[in-house]
Amino acid sequence: MKKLIYLFSAIVLIFTSCSSDDIPLSAPQTPILVTKITTTNQWGTHEQMFEYNGNKIVKKTISDEGYEMYFYTDDLITKIERFDDNSVHTSDDVFEYNSAGNLIVFNRISYLTTIPNVTKQDYIYNSDNTISWDEYYGDLSAQNSYIYSGKYYLNANNEVEKLDLYLSGGDVDESLITHDSYNSPFKNILGYNKLFPKHYASGSTNNVLSFLGYYNDDLYYGSNFSQYAYNSSNFPTSYFIENIDGFFTENVELFYN
Repeated sequence: MKKLIYLFSAIVLIFTSCSSDDIPLSAPQTPILVTKITTTNQWGTHEQMFEYNGNKIVKKTISDEGYEMYFYTDDLITKIERFDDNSVHTSDDVFEYNSAGNLIVFNRISYLTTIPNVTKQDYIYNSDNTISWDEYYGDLSAQNSYIYSGKYYLNANNEVEKLDLYLSGGDVDESLITHDSYNSPFKNILGYNKLFPKHYASGSTNNVLSFLGYYNDDLYYGSNFSQYAYNSSNFPTSYFIENIDGFFTENVELFYN
């Protein structure tokens, strides 16, 4: 009986040793992140280069234009500093959130004038999955000059499928946006999906297939359609944009880590 007990104990010891020492632990997977976007149109070719710390974006460099530096508070992007290609600080985007992590204030500060000017958008989240906002203009101390209002309409993936701008004189500028069901190149950038003022025309979870703009019900020339090619992970590797009036076309290539 003692021999059986010793034998059983030895077997348990062997399995315990194997499970703790010999079985490798799986390394955490690196999320798929876009590292370069190359755009070619009739005005030439330019590149956007992206740098990260984990899945937090740190810097975006745009050839012949400058670069952006990104700053986080916990998991939310709270500031983007923008510089031209001579490293002159031109503007800041500053984002404020509520306790639920929803964007409630977006300030764009421009340093291109002697006295910096500020445009501010305040957001209200409605029960029908829309976001209403008002835009104001001012300086660093106050932004009290009303400009116009708008409303974002969100789909089930919280992508903007419609944007209304309510202009002076009762005019309405309306944008209708459709999306595919595949992965946006920006999907895995932490906090990026919160910045709908920045990504509504390109998508944060999915990719934009069409962007149709109307001014007082008249379709305007900025409207376009896109066609995509995807990799095995369902991220776009290239796409072609064509303006609805044939005014311009763009070929875009995307590269990942």
